Amino acid sequence: YDDIEIELLKKSEALLEDEIQIETLESDREGYLYKHQVSYMDKVYDMYVKNQRVETENDDDEQEIEVEYNGIVIYNDLEYRFTSEYSSEQEHDEQEEEIRYTFFYDDHSTVTINKEFEIEDNEQEEVFSYEMRTNGRVVASYKVEREVERNRDTLEIETDGINYKYNFYSENGKDYVRVIKAYQNAPVLYEITIEEIDGVSQKVYTRVIN
Repeated sequence: YDDIEIELLKKSEALLEDEIQIETLESDREGYLYKHQVSYMDKVYDMYVKNQRVETENDDDEQEIEVEYNGIVIYNDLEYRFTSEYSSEQEHDEQEEEIRYTFFYDDHSTVTINKEFEIEDNEQEEVFSYEMRTNGRVVASYKVEREVERNRDTLEIETDGINYKYNFYSENGKDYVRVIKAYQNAPVLYEITIEEIDGVSQKVYTRVIN
């Protein structure tokens, strides 16, 4: 059994590490341009694209792409409207990429999923966010942001108004993560080890008692 901050950390690392895989197929529905089969976190969504706008810009060493499209998504035999925005920008040693999906469950409820990636020189930043709105009001939210800059590796999670910060570091040949939870008096320290569990290498977080 893991502490809540470690459960959130494992979930967040999986969300960041897993890539959104998109396969473009011919549409098997009349009136749609094509079909996207989107895979993410062991789930597959069939997305039928009805309208699409693409803009590209190439200027010397800079390349920009913007794509907007909409249509319907089918998941578990249920059908919803969706819109999507994708953008990428590449210039010298800098690369940015962002994809956002908004799903319309009905006339009152929406879910927006956003994933961003940016790398510049030796700095890297990744963001995943999820937000559910009902009648325009946020009823559930989740955001994780990880930054790696030189020897500094931090991760921040915000879920339903509660904030967690994780600072990763190595000392005397061992790996640690220091966790700071909002409204918590003192940080909690965990040692990170790699262990074989059921034949699979997994990270194990052991709380360090001072």
